[in-house]
Amino acid sequence: MVNATPAGMKAGDPLPVDASKLSAQQFVADVITMPVVTPLLGAAQAKGCKTQNGVQMFEAQVDFITEFLIGKA
Repeated sequence: MVNATPAGMKAGDPLPVDASKLSAQQFVADVITMPVVTPLLGAAQAKGCKTQNGVQMFEAQVDFITEFLIGKA
């Protein structure tokens, strides 16, 4: 499951999904970079899900983004 919404950037934001429906067999990612561990990721980790945070996602893409923006392919 991937959260690509801004939900979780501010304290008190509602979770974008019902955390009670998460199971340890799911993978949960969040594009938000700050906070690193969003409420969604915290809930997913508590359920035993493997997770990926927004910083990890950004770091995996930064070279591609840079190449695209400066026109090198």
